[in-house]
Amino acid sequence: MIKYYKMNDFIYLKFNAPASQSNQIIARPVKTLVWNALIKVLTTILPKANPDFEELIEKVAFWKIEFIKEESAVYREIKFNRNGKAIVAMPLDENYCYFTDNSLLLLDYQKFKSTLIEAKEFEQDWWEFIKN
Repeated sequence: MIKYYKMNDFIYLKFNAPASQSNQIIARPVKTLVWNALIKVLTTILPKANPDFEELIEKVAFWKIEFIKEESAVYREIKFNRNGKAIVAMPLDENYCYFTDNSLLLLDYQKFKSTLIEAKEFEQDWWEFIKN
């Protein structure tokens, strides 16, 4: 059965991209080599979750997410580069959401120093990305 949501079922947030794992392990070259080797093996065997956008994740400066209060989960997300251009929107085609795969609560997103945005702003950015 399909579940329908109303606009007030969602919260829209904007926040800077959290520090990436690769930035955290640069100081440990052996761990980096092992980590990179493991990633290469796994991505060869397993299909990528986001085949069209995988390389762009490292270029993300900030995110906008659509969070479903009742489900306590991200429904859609848009990623922007440092120039403010939308470079990734998910889910889209065979690409799954980055934050949907994480079990983060609304409180966790607030720790990212997120700010509330209007639904209209999110929808405008979403459809602008889809058109291009």
